[in-house]
Amino acid sequence: MGSIILDNWTLVSSFPLLLKNTEYSPNSALKRSMSNLLMGIILWDEVRFTPNNHTNMQLKSLPTGKSIEKLKALCNPIDTINFGEFVPATKYFNDDSDYLDWFTENQQSLFQRTKQYLDLSNHFNTGYFPHHDRAVYMEEHKLLEERFNRYEILESIDKELINYYHELNNDSRFNLLRFTYPVLYNYISYQATSPLDELSIALELRERDDVVELRKSLNDLDIAIKKGDRPFILSAQKQLDELTEIIASSLPQNQVIETNIMKVGLTLPVIGGGINLDGIPVKKKAKTDNSYQCNNNGVLNLTFLTDVVNFGLGN
Repeated sequence: MGSIILDNWTLVSSFPLLLKNTEYSPNSALKRSMSNLLMGIILWDEVRFTPNNHTNMQLKSLPTGKSIEKLKALCNPIDTINFGEFVPATKYFNDDSDYLDWFTENQQSLFQRTKQYLDLSNHFNTGYFPHHDRAVYMEEHKLLEERFNRYEILESIDKELINYYHELNNDSRFNLLRFTYPVLYNYISYQATSPLDELSIALELRERDDVVELRKSLNDLDIAIKKGDRPFILSAQKQLDELTEIIASSLPQNQVIETNIMKVGLTLPVIGGGINLDGIPVKKKAKTDNSYQCNNNGVLNLTFLTDVVNFGLGN
């Protein structure tokens, strides 16, 4: 079963939106947090978080309803008792916060908190999905996780679509086309009128057959990477590259789009990178591991991601 540790900053930014159920600016930091929460719901079987009084209180204060109950059942707290005191965030940001001053004044606690997330991720052998601002901090301070995380695929699709619309605008000379991202968030929120609507749609999508099959495929890919199954990984690489080709082939014939930015590193750091297997550390199998068994021969079910790509091309 695939699971991800979601950053508490993401949760404490998203939960008030669900509580108030009000609209927010399309370019706001709150949108990024909500997008991360929805992506966690779609791409992983289980969303985990580090419990503290603030997060627990917010969970309890969420309104009642079918979608909220499903969210609570999906989000499971992690037992951090063996990791000493899990440093609580000393400030919970909102859309108007000045992050820079707080980051400057709280470097030690921020570093400690971030390091604890990575330690928990390694201990539980699961991915960690940082809040956008922590991700920036991690990249600046080289606190990078040497593992593949599923959201890299969506980030790379976003980059490729940005490049696609840039090329179209260059050709038209009018710069009329606009593309907003993350594309998966837009796919979910396209018909939503509120944050609760977005949550409800994401939870419905989660149960859709093609999304269930996508998660199964990504679970298999996780196993293949951990076990060093190079044939499976190379097969997966080829199929992920075909998502790039859908975007590139949609340009007029007289235009050429550079697709290298789509390369998503299956074992590259969490921040940055794209889908690229160059330099992937494949383990030598000293003995047969009978517990390792994928559900197929390297064939990923990418029907849902193809649908998301086509949505990005058409919207």
